[in-house]
Order: sequence, then structure tokens, then C-alpha cells
Amino acid sequence: MLDKIHGMIPPIITPLKNDESIDEEGLRIVVDFLVNLDVSGIFILGTAGEFAYMNVEERLQIAKIVRDQVKSRVPLLMGLSNVSLLNSLKLLKNGIDLGMDGFVATLPQYSQLESGQIKNYFVEIKKNCGDKPLFAYEVSEIVPTTARLTPKLILDLANSKIINGLKYTGVLWEDYAQLIFNGLNDRESFRFFPGTEIISRKIWEAGVKFDGGIYSGLNIFPRIYNDMFKAIKNKDEALLARIQPLIFSIGGILSYGPSIIKEVLKSIGLPISTKVRSPLPSIKKPAIKKIIRLLNTISNEGYLDKY
Repeated sequence: MLDKIHGMIPPIITPLKNDESIDEEGLRIVVDFLVNLDVSGIFILGTAGEFAYMNVEERLQIAKIVRDQVKSRVPLLMGLSNVSLLNSLKLLKNGIDLGMDGFVATLPQYSQLESGQIKNYFVEIKKNCGDKPLFAYEVSEIVPTTARLTPKLILDLANSKIINGLKYTGVLWEDYAQLIFNGLNDRESFRFFPGTEIISRKIWEAGVKFDGGIYSGLNIFPRIYNDMFKAIKNKDEALLARIQPLIFSIGGILSYGPSIIKEVLKSIGLPISTKVRSPLPSIKKPAIKKIIRLLNTISNEGYLDKY
């Protein structure tokens, strides 16, 4: 399955109703919107999906809905992150039963863990993954209560065949590029997915193999990201120069969180609410002005896909 997991994979949002319950119809619509725009996969229960504010039962509800809607059209990755290893393993067991194609795990938040405890967390998950790939998710730069997955530890986990790749959301990518990729025993069996727009071109320019990306912006403008991936693979400098400012503009508004993604999707016609799970903040007026400017720019460049 690992050979099928590459390219642009959106960390899908979770549409909610006004009472903050999961909007099944809206979620199915978002899945089809993304798949029809040729994304390379779907990642559920990531940061953009508000997983941290949902209980295990709600996460499994999301997993069942998306699995049913995606069918076998694209690979489906499932997030397992939880403060409890037991809950992560419960999510994993159900994900295996649902036929997920791979799993993604961040370190448990709240308590700082030592390297041995961190390694054991991934070992326990991998033992229950069967033949499905497991990806680590390094997010400590934006979630300070999470222990850092250091390059040295990533290298150990990768060479021990405990993890099959890394989703990295941050800007200190040089540490990982230099220490991980120079020391990997089997680079072809390891996937590196940046989750921060600003580092994508830098990774490529540094000569690091570009396997794809898991960006929140893929929820709203997947064609732009697909073209960025093609430009990088084909070394198309002209296309990359045109797309890079758009990518940076998209990344610049996403700091407002999931509410901004939902607002953009609603603006382009998807019948979903902009509601987010409490205590996440709702969208603010300054952000709406930025959305209008961004949509005009994207439209002028021919990348605005309305529902």
C-alpha cells in the first residue's frame, strides 16, 4: 500500500451542525468535492479536522462516513492521536476493521515524554497495524505541549521499520533533511510529507526527494497544490514561480484555524456551516476581508473551483 501513498493529501475538515454534532451530509459532500478535484488521498482526524475536540466515538463516526464515501477511489489515512495509548489503539483496531490504508500518529500531548517512552508509543501502535503503513506526525512547533520528535528519533524509528514516513508541520526542516535523509537505510520506503507551505520549495531546492504534501489549504484549492507538485517533479520553474505566491497567500490565512477553511468552502458554494467545535474561535471580520481578496486573486489565476 505504501507505493500508492504519495502526492497531495488534504487533512480533511469536519463539517458540523449548529449544535456542533457531525454533519454527515456535509462531510460526504466535502469528500466528493476533493476526490473529484484529483487529490491523491484523504487524511481524516488531523488538526484541520478538529480531532482534538472530539471523543473516540465521534472520531469513529467520522471514519465510517469517510470510508463509506471514499470507497476505493483514493487511499485513506486515519489519525490516531490521543493522550491515551489505549484510545489510540482502540481507534487503530476500528480503523483496521474499516479498511483504512494507513495511519498517522502524533505524540500524546500534555506530558513531556522521554525518548524511550516515545519509541514505545510507536512500537505499540506498529505492532497492531498489520501490513498497513504508519506515519509519524511532528507538530511540536505549533503545539508546544507536544514532545518533539527529534530527527535522531525519527531516524531510529524509520530504520527499525517502526514508521514508514513523516508528516512534518514546522519550519525547521533543515534538521530533518540533513539528519534523516542522509541516514535512512531505505529512502524509497519512507515518505516525507511537509505540512507547511513555506518550506515546500526550499525542500525541493535542497535536493530532498519530494513525496507530496499534507496541507490544510488542500481542502479549498487542491488544483493549485496539485500543480505545485507537478511543477516540482517536472522541474518546471515557470509554473512554480507562478504558483508559489498563491500557495504562500493561502498559507497566510490558515492561521485562523478550521473556521477559515469552512468559510472559504461555504463561499465557493459548498452547503456546509462554518461552525467549529468549542472552544475553537469562530471566524473574525478581518479574516473575511482576507478571504474576499484571496478568492479574487485565485479566480484571476484560473484556480477557483466553485461547487
